Amino acid sequence: MSDKKKKILIAVAAVMAVAIVVLVIVIIKINSNESEDDGSSVQTVDLAKTETNLHDNVADSSSGESTENQDGNQEVLPTEEPTPTPTPVPKEIKVVLGDYKTIEEIYTPVQITDETIESNLESLKEENTEIINLPDRPFEKGDMAIVTFKGYLGDEKIDDLTGVCLQVIIGSRIMPALIEDTIIGKKIGDNFEVDVDYPDTYTSVPEVAGKTVTFKIKLEDGFAFYVPEITDEFIRSVTEYKSLAEYRTGEKERLQQVEEKKAYEDAVTTLKQKIIACCEFDGPIDDEIKKAYVLRIQKENEEIQNSIMMDAVTYYSFLYDMTPEEFQKKLMNEITLEKKFSYILNEIAKQEGITTEEAEALVLQNVKKAE
Repeated sequence: MSDKKKKILIAVAAVMAVAIVVLVIVIIKINSNESEDDGSSVQTVDLAKTETNLHDNVADSSSGESTENQDGNQEVLPTEEPTPTPTPVPKEIKVVLGDYKTIEEIYTPVQITDETIESNLESLKEENTEIINLPDRPFEKGDMAIVTFKGYLGDEKIDDLTGVCLQVIIGSRIMPALIEDTIIGKKIGDNFEVDVDYPDTYTSVPEVAGKTVTFKIKLEDGFAFYVPEITDEFIRSVTEYKSLAEYRTGEKERLQQVEEKKAYEDAVTTLKQKIIACCEFDGPIDDEIKKAYVLRIQKENEEIQNSIMMDAVTYYSFLYDMTPEEFQKKLMNEITLEKKFSYILNEIAKQEGITTEEAEALVLQNVKKAE
């Protein structure tokens, strides 16, 4: 039953109830007058006036105003509950499309050369290079030596020039050049001395500036790098290819596809940016973008808090190879592009009478590879 019908029935019931009360009162008064006057006089009731009063009482009841009862006292009748204020409807985001159909984007992928493949082979060698114990031979340039050394000024040992060098790469010049050069040609276990003249401007250990320090050195251990040869067997052991020739051909094709895909995706992004620039937005699109951005940043912060001994700088550097500021800027650009372009696709789909997937295909057909 509707609210309107309920109110009508309540009003009718109220009128009938009041009418019955009034009639009972009238009858009582008539009977009272008759008993007092021995029936010589009869009081009349103006029914028209009574009916008017009834309607007035019902009206007063519906409006919640005060009415007088039979004793002349003010009686407050119940009022209806106020109608709640309707919740404001969020403003709809609307898009005014520009001339998006005329916008094109041409892309040119990078061409993979033979030099690129050879460079990748060298990288493959480095990735699979192993550190092995130094064979039974003297140290050569490129080997690693574990060296203990003690520096002396006469008979006085210089603590700041005493220690152990772990895995010093000969040729890296971590130690003084004279010492590194002296290691070459010697074997593990050899002891020897080297005099090193320090310049007057040497400040790291001021007490030896301009003086000659004698180093007593022992070669404790040594290691060498095993660099594999690029052969068919090596290729089979570290890749999915069966031969070096197959690697060169297959990798060139694969990398070319990678470059094709990257160039296409970059062109798609540029096309979307151009289409967004030619359209107009009406509504709280910026608020929606900010909400999506904040949610994503909150998720990233939760990941950082849950990570073990990793601050924000390390986290973004490790996962994205970016600073936090670079990541945040990139994220905002991506969300802005995604949100705005999705509304554009919805509007195109509505105007063309097609699905959003078909609308996207319609737009992206204007991304073309250079001939």
